[in-house]
Amino acid sequence: MAGVNNQPNFKPLIDNQSTAQSTELTAAEQAINSSIDSAKNELSAKSDSVKAAVNAAKTLIIDDAKVKTDALLVVVEAAKNAVLADISEKINELQLAVDAPKSPIKSIQRGVVGMAGNGYKTVSIATVDLSKSFIVSSSSSDQHSGLYSVVPFAQLESASAIRVYQRYEARTELSWEVIEYV
Repeated sequence: MAGVNNQPNFKPLIDNQSTAQSTELTAAEQAINSSIDSAKNELSAKSDSVKAAVNAAKTLIIDDAKVKTDALLVVVEAAKNAVLADISEKINELQLAVDAPKSPIKSIQRGVVGMAGNGYKTVSIATVDLSKSFIVSSSSSDQHSGLYSVVPFAQLESASAIRVYQRYEARTELSWEVIEYV
């Protein structure tokens, strides 16, 4: 029997309690670690899923950009070819203009003057450089005056006029042409 002076021995009770608490703590620690591991695995799985989704989206965006870039390159190539064709056409036009034979004649003026008698007529023309111009004329007449035919003639009177002469009374026509060189 326990006496008044005997102190009870709580050590076995405390040891049992410590063992029970230690077991509970170990179980709780294992549960917490298991939950942490499970959360890590779930997070890792979700992270892998997010990474896969991001990579898939990235691939779609890159593929779409490639398609748009390829389409844009086709449009740019077509525009470049159109511009090059226009430039080539203009170059050909310029080459033809440069290669075209150059005429030494600056201008030609023509006309016909009817004469009805002795005298002259003055005909106005566009101004020419007399040092680079000459006149050609021809006429027909079936009238004669003695030994001479009744033929009118023309000459450059000034830079802006010709004069047609006829010495006999007759009806004639004179065709004329003033040619000016460059």
